[in-house]
Amino acid sequence: IDFHRNIYARENKNFYFNFGAGFSDLVDIDKSETTDDDLYRMILDLSMDSFLQFGVGYDFGNIRAETSLSRSVVDIASFTSTRQDGTPVSTISSGDIDLTSVFLTGYYDFYANSKLNPYLGAGIGITNVDISGIKVLGINGSSSYENVGNNGDQGFSYELKFGSSYNLSDNSDLYAEGIYRKTTGIEIGGKTDLMTDIELSSWSALGGVRFKF
Repeated sequence: IDFHRNIYARENKNFYFNFGAGFSDLVDIDKSETTDDDLYRMILDLSMDSFLQFGVGYDFGNIRAETSLSRSVVDIASFTSTRQDGTPVSTISSGDIDLTSVFLTGYYDFYANSKLNPYLGAGIGITNVDISGIKVLGINGSSSYENVGNNGDQGFSYELKFGSSYNLSDNSDLYAEGIYRKTTGIEIGGKTDLMTDIELSSWSALGGVRFKF
């Protein structure tokens, strides 16, 4: 009776919920675009900042499938722009880059029944990128500052993960992982033609807890 009871308990703990927090480092953006018959080079110097993630998944044994929602906010340390001849363009920068992502990720657990379990993961998803507070003077002949940020643009994303979990009990694990993500097809230009088809790359590290139910 106890044997069957234990099997039943394990079968009813294949679902899990996790929460993690850490930091994210978005790779600086360096992009050249032609507008108003001139070539502009724009560089966004980005700072490391916070990263939060929630997920719900199902454990098949050595294989897991998970849907997650994450958010990271990266400060814009500086924004510089120069024309092709090297002439600097007046810029204003403040605020941050807000990334909200939904992912479907698969994992392979190397030692699913061990106390310490390293794993690898890969996933695809959609990321909404919201950038504000970026302005440039003189774009397209304008005598005023033009907003070259956006109010939210979505792009296809993929991620690679590596990490390890530590079993605390039948119901919970601690985990730590590193994440590489890339998002493509983002436009940062407001009413201008600047910074189209941007690719955003980031490295993140987080730790959290996983609850089985």
